[in-house]
Amino acid sequence: METLEIEDNDERLARLQGVFEKMNASAGYKPDANTFPGIGARKTDEMPDGEMTSQLLARVKSFLPQIESSNAALASADPAAIDIENVTEEQEGYIEMNLGLGVFEDRKGQPSSQSSDSSSLDSSSESDSDESDSDSESDIITSSTEGISRIFKPLPRRAQTSGGVPMIVEVSSSTGPKRSDFTFHSNEEDLVTYRFTADSPMAHKFCGTCGSSVCVDVKGHDLMMINARLFKDIDIPSLKLNEWDFKSRQPAYVPPTVPALPASLESDGKHAYPANCQCGTATYTVYTPDLSEQQVVRCTCSICVMNAYLFVCPKRSEVVWHTGKDDMRIYRFNTGTGRHMFCPKCGSSLLIDFEYEEDELSINVRMFQDIDISTLHFREYDGKNVR
Repeated sequence: METLEIEDNDERLARLQGVFEKMNASAGYKPDANTFPGIGARKTDEMPDGEMTSQLLARVKSFLPQIESSNAALASADPAAIDIENVTEEQEGYIEMNLGLGVFEDRKGQPSSQSSDSSSLDSSSESDSDESDSDSESDIITSSTEGISRIFKPLPRRAQTSGGVPMIVEVSSSTGPKRSDFTFHSNEEDLVTYRFTADSPMAHKFCGTCGSSVCVDVKGHDLMMINARLFKDIDIPSLKLNEWDFKSRQPAYVPPTVPALPASLESDGKHAYPANCQCGTATYTVYTPDLSEQQVVRCTCSICVMNAYLFVCPKRSEVVWHTGKDDMRIYRFNTGTGRHMFCPKCGSSLLIDFEYEEDELSINVRMFQDIDISTLHFREYDGKNVR
């Protein structure tokens, strides 16, 4: 049986100090105790210039090509050998490490330079954040460094895509998602920003690669409304929701006009539902049985939860496009058999075209005009565990 020895911080620092002292001794360098910053020195201390620094840089530069050539050799023989995320559930003998790359940060008790906003918008959002940030103690590891309490949560396992680097977001667990509680680890500028009108105070931000809605930046408020659907291991049905009646705000949203079509398909007991993306670039009509007489599919796979898909599955001939089909963006992931179609301007998720379904499309009913989601009947599909 092999034994894995774990050293604490002091032991690790002492070991590294010894290694560096041996390196200095072999190079003939004798450090000045008053000037050389030892292990654990402040970050503001500077390394001395001179022969020792040059030798250290030379060693690093000579070592990097060796690492690169070794990785290239491994990749040519077995690309999976250098993929640190290529760990199957059945594989034994591996160690999973939390590197603290994606974290929820607890800044309670720290002074804030931002004044609290007394608007009802802030108070409502803070209430939502309190309800949705609860986690079981078994899934959370807390640590404290210099008075800052951090709650570490593991990053999700996601398949790599050629469309870009996954967005990692760090959110505070304190009450109220203020801007200071929201940290991007990828470039925020890579997100697409959409406003309903040119002077709208709400900037909706979504990923231009997969269409996932990330947040809403509210002008005039120290507030970022964050899409909880992007959090890992969130049970959406169990959340306590606080509904905001933005539908009644003026000016009211007016969907684009969809051309009238012949009633031939409706004669088969199908109802014609006009549909569109939010900005109106895409318009289409879907023929399907009355929604009150069928079950709408609610899938539990990652992208369906993130994008809030609710599906009906008509035949391809029962979806009539009017405008914008060729302007839509397609996203594939995992097996690549599902073509997720969304609007690149407003981020609306329209449908999924599964290549193995020869004569069927999975249409998101959220795009239908003038329907009441709360009256629909749902059927759950366990897409999360499909292999």
